[in-house]
Amino acid sequence: MRTTFVLIAFLILQIAAYVNGNTPPSFDSIQFTIEPTPAREASVLTASPVGWNDVDGDTEQYLYDWYNQDGPLRGTVDYSNEVEAQYQGKTSVEIPSPLPLPIPSGSEIRLSVAGVQKGTVKFTGPSGAETVYEVEEEEGSNINGSFTVNLAEVGEYTITETFQALIRSKERFVPFEWNVGKRQFSWTYLNPAPGERLYRHRTRVHQITFTATGDLAANLDVTNPGAEVGLTLVTQRLILPGSTVKADIDYQLAFSKYSSLSLADSSVTERSLTGANFDAGDEVYVVITPYDGTDFGEPVESERVLILSETKSTDINGDGVVNILDLVFVANNLGMQVEEGTEPNADVNRDGVVNILDLVAVASDI
Repeated sequence: MRTTFVLIAFLILQIAAYVNGNTPPSFDSIQFTIEPTPAREASVLTASPVGWNDVDGDTEQYLYDWYNQDGPLRGTVDYSNEVEAQYQGKTSVEIPSPLPLPIPSGSEIRLSVAGVQKGTVKFTGPSGAETVYEVEEEEGSNINGSFTVNLAEVGEYTITETFQALIRSKERFVPFEWNVGKRQFSWTYLNPAPGERLYRHRTRVHQITFTATGDLAANLDVTNPGAEVGLTLVTQRLILPGSTVKADIDYQLAFSKYSSLSLADSSVTERSLTGANFDAGDEVYVVITPYDGTDFGEPVESERVLILSETKSTDINGDGVVNILDLVFVANNLGMQVEEGTEPNADVNRDGVVNILDLVAVASDI
């Protein structure tokens, strides 16, 4: 009978939850649609991600952050920061025997562990006034969140994030939790006007190294884990009912973290950017981050699109600049009758004939 109970206990432990977690999505490239072409101050740039891939079959979603050569564009993202933080250390946990039955040496206890992050985000204005937001993310190694903050002062704000990471068991038969320490991130943000801003922060665990020794032993080395990570503990001795087992844990977690402060009242649509947000000479590009409703994938940066000035009548070949090529074209067509709507049109002043007046107009714009 005793052997039967031990076998039942062992089977129950084997069946204990092992959750592989959600897999972050990805996509291959970014395709631009520009209307009208080429890209000018009045054009609309539309970015389309190509090649969505998500092994979980989650709904396709994206975040669009627009930039030019000087940084984030007004009306989209005002600040972004990507960092990597290492949490590492040693701790000991005591775990009550999960069942009122003896567990033989060499038994495997399979369970899931998940991460929790909590802390504060503090905004310090130019006058020194502070606004603090308490943040406690839901469980999962991949942590994302956002909230709206009202920045009443114009000028430079200091933003300070202080986060504490916890790792805990998701299996009620083997409960434990350990604190993997705190990390702090700081930067400055130039607030252009009083108003609400949308603060987004995204944290992703991309590496976990875990070693446990003692009554329960384990080794775990995972790259790009999901929201929960499967862990197998092996008993090193006969564990009697009602006893407490001890494990000494050496851990290392590598978090990659992306934060951004966005205008909550942006008039810019996610996929498209209008000429109100760029000028001639700008090199505009977009960073798109795939999102499946749970996890963010790796951001992809597009090629840069050069914004040309609006076409002048003297820019006959439409290359965005008035130069000797336009002058030569007029000279080669002197004396010709030109109908309205003809392109390219050497009749700069639109009087129906190409003459010296058109040459002078082009020459004056070079």
